[in-house]
Amino acid sequence: MAKPFSACAESGASFPDSAETLPESGEGFPDHGIPVITLTLDPEEFRKVLESPRHEYQAEACTLRIDVPEGYACEYGPFDETLIGTELPLKYLRGRGNSTWLEAKKPFKLRLEESADILGMGANEHWVLLANAKDESLLRNRIISCIGEAFGLPYTSKFVPVDLVVNGEYQGSYLLGEQVRIGENRIEIDKLKKSVTEEPELGGGYLLAMAPSEKDPEIGKIILNSGLSFLVDTPDFTEYNESQQEALAAQKAYIGNYLQRVEDAVYGEDFRNGQGEALSDLMDLESAAKYWWVQTFAFNDDGFASTSTYLYKVRDGKLYWGPLWDFDRSLWLNAGSSVQHRAFMPGVLLNTSTTRPITKATVRVMFMCQVTGMRNIR
Repeated sequence: MAKPFSACAESGASFPDSAETLPESGEGFPDHGIPVITLTLDPEEFRKVLESPRHEYQAEACTLRIDVPEGYACEYGPFDETLIGTELPLKYLRGRGNSTWLEAKKPFKLRLEESADILGMGANEHWVLLANAKDESLLRNRIISCIGEAFGLPYTSKFVPVDLVVNGEYQGSYLLGEQVRIGENRIEIDKLKKSVTEEPELGGGYLLAMAPSEKDPEIGKIILNSGLSFLVDTPDFTEYNESQQEALAAQKAYIGNYLQRVEDAVYGEDFRNGQGEALSDLMDLESAAKYWWVQTFAFNDDGFASTSTYLYKVRDGKLYWGPLWDFDRSLWLNAGSSVQHRAFMPGVLLNTSTTRPITKATVRVMFMCQVTGMRNIR
């Protein structure tokens, strides 16, 4: 989990200049006083990664090397120094992102052959390199990570500023960080097996994203009565084989029905659905209020309007909002955007009478976040 911004600043971690100042290939690369990630792979393989618009191509036979400047202190505490200067084999390297992939400076997803605790962020195989191509400050994702941790939003991704070199050529300043996924040191909830067809196991865990596009697999899409749409990110229904179709149908029906019950409670009398279930029994209101507050404070252009908006459902538990993700077009970079009127969760706050008990509770949490959370972010 990320540290509050005050702790980030006090750690001595430095941040590189704007992407505008990046040197061209052949000029060498600057010493920003931050770790350097070096990827080595066949140049033809890297070309295929760059030319794969939907990230289908995965380059194998890659290695990753981490070098840190002398005296470097990781803001997340002690880290495994045996990894420094070591060539770590990758299972694959591929592109990632949607609109960000259209930029000249590309983001990447990588998977290590073996789980490793990189720079104190927790052991895992799966990592991302965010280019922040639309954010010349290179800070927005990192700042929101600090705010999310200060607010106590679970599973807020950690990020470390790094310089990226591929096959000896400087690519720019990136954020190396945790990928949003269910797993150890990520979203630590139960993982749903492909064979499960009955409760209680059928209850989770699920990782969901909002507003899927035409590029996302149809099999994972869920559309509610209001027209609001979700994508089941995990489990990945595209990976189910013919013998697992019964489980796929049961799992998709369960989470689709659960989301509809939530929506019906949002717009129901006294925030109860037709079955008499209270919204507070179905959705965690504290995470909802905090998540909405961060999105609104940040004026995030992607908030509640893309698959960068995540929710997760725990087994034998509620629906939670988060983790926070994709804030490179936030913090007044696109000041004309408005996140307040998207999704059924903000509807609880804005489209109902403030005399209703559930609204008072969420507004109270929002106020608490603003007063206590922001006081810790100096």
